[in-house]
Amino acid sequence: INPTTKKKDKIHLPALLSIDTLHCINIPKMAEFYCKKDTAYRFNLDKNNKIATIKITGLNPYEMEASSIDFYKQLITDFKTINDNKIKNLIIDLRYCFGGSPEYGATLLSYLSKKSFHIFDTLHTVINKIPTYSKYTDWTAADWEKEIPQLIELNNNPQAKNSWTDFRDTLFLPSKNLFNGSIYVLINSDIHSAAAITSALLKQNTNAIFIGQPISGPYNSGNAIDMITLTLPNTKINIYIPLINYSYAITDYLGKSKKGITPDIFITSSIKDIINNKDVVLDSTISLIKLKNYR
Repeated sequence: INPTTKKKDKIHLPALLSIDTLHCINIPKMAEFYCKKDTAYRFNLDKNNKIATIKITGLNPYEMEASSIDFYKQLITDFKTINDNKIKNLIIDLRYCFGGSPEYGATLLSYLSKKSFHIFDTLHTVINKIPTYSKYTDWTAADWEKEIPQLIELNNNPQAKNSWTDFRDTLFLPSKNLFNGSIYVLINSDIHSAAAITSALLKQNTNAIFIGQPISGPYNSGNAIDMITLTLPNTKINIYIPLINYSYAITDYLGKSKKGITPDIFITSSIKDIINNKDVVLDSTISLIKLKNYR
């Protein structure tokens, strides 16, 4: 029923393809299997086959804190372990990682990229004056008075430097414990936000092999920061409005194909695999590495 006219309308939806129905089925089952939230970060070392696996199901600082993990210290420890044991193959599993902090993903990349890099290259303001709805936001008038001049400055000069631009100008350098072996990144369509950014940065700055299913959104998805909450005065519905959007420091940022990263090796699980809790993507990746080591 159309809420404006109060009349009945018809909506035509496209038919589901078999791969879509599989996706609908596997979300609750696979999420339960792969994303047991006992911890947002797992590290596993297979010394016999020279394989290390890092699985991240949350790049959110709060999830790391809930997991009793200091992400930055954990990376220092784990990559030292990797290099001390002369591990030649690293699997990074980002499946069902819904996002969090881009800095976390960039810090991970600093252990894998031989060159320095930025996450973002340009910021654009979406507000350059105190908006008429300011009294309905969670920002006080004093906050607006303080921040708007910097937003105006950034609006007039996207390359300006002020307290907003540290996010853009941070340069990530290669880590002391840089990994020099083969990298395999496991992806699927349930990678979002900071996890998608991390995948794109890995794609551009390393020679990683991507395995699994395509990421659902292009590189320019999820590009808003410093959200304010606007509470509509009558309905009391909350609306989140970003003050700034940004461009990724990625060659194909605009995503000419309007698609996310396509895996180099496409692997999907069957319904039988899902029911039996069999991780075909991870198992196939390990088999590929063992075959390479054998050769």
